[in-house]
Amino acid sequence: MRLRASEWAARDALLYGLLLFGVLGANGVNQVAIKHLGQTGSTGHNLMAEYKCVYFGLMYSGLAGFLLVDLVVTRRLKATSRFVFIAGPLAAIGSVIGMSLMGTLVQYLPAAVLFTTNAITSILVAALVSALFLGERTRAAWYLTVALSILTILLVNLGTLR
Repeated sequence: MRLRASEWAARDALLYGLLLFGVLGANGVNQVAIKHLGQTGSTGHNLMAEYKCVYFGLMYSGLAGFLLVDLVVTRRLKATSRFVFIAGPLAAIGSVIGMSLMGTLVQYLPAAVLFTTNAITSILVAALVSALFLGERTRAAWYLTVALSILTILLVNLGTLR
């Protein structure tokens, strides 16, 4: 029995939706795991400091797996451009540095400060890169995003100074 085009589209949409929920769930578990492993236990040490390389190796392997499934489901595996080979490593370097810093700072900062600052910084960097390198036009909404991102980081971190 062969599937009609509409059945293929429905199947692909369902698979892609499941993939996106998988990424969302993995990201949430990742944040909780980083905070949990970064806590100092009764022995006086934390697991994140000892196993950071293993943890992040497993995390990035899982993300690579999700990316491969995405490329296969959307049938873009053979259609990747040279831009991917330039932008991909830049994004990876930023992610690895950010996650390493988060893994280190998790034992010193409250979760609310650490994760809020991490999320807002990601939005701020994405907005700046899209405008500076990808040619996105900067309108009032773009400036508002940047200003509110900076304000959020400042206010969250001011709360920890008390």
